[in-house]
Amino acid sequence: MAIFLYFEHLCFKDLCNDLQDEYKEELSNEINEKVKNNLLTNDNVNDDISIKEIAAAVRRFISRYLVGNKKEDNIIPNSLLLPQLKRSDLWGEEIRKLQNLDELISNQLQDLKLTIGQSFKFYEKIKSEDEKEILIDDDENYNFSRRRYPRSRRKNW
Repeated sequence: MAIFLYFEHLCFKDLCNDLQDEYKEELSNEINEKVKNNLLTNDNVNDDISIKEIAAAVRRFISRYLVGNKKEDNIIPNSLLLPQLKRSDLWGEEIRKLQNLDELISNQLQDLKLTIGQSFKFYEKIKSEDEKEILIDDDENYNFSRRRYPRSRRKNW
């Protein structure tokens, strides 16, 4: 599973070249302010779900459900993103095990009222920690850091 997560993360930018424009809708000023004030500040950090984990879940949602020609009936650009982010396959093992996962996700994101169409721009806004390192479960002792594997070394893989 770790190798899949690694390649999914590594290929995300290339996958987004196939992301349809309907999933790249701009965030409103109100949403931008809420993200900046509520998610990106350390004042309101939720110990159970970090911004890095939220970003990883959004990235996984985009790459697994929005990229390419695959269309699911329940993936409609103007519907809410929050119910989609409650899919357990988007979260790491530790987060997935939490009894109150739906509640924790709702507490972090419900005020934003993001749509699926805003997924990509939302990820762009919160991606900084997720881009630094690939989030793999601690139990597996994997730590694929782009800093440890610079692009020049990855070419030879």
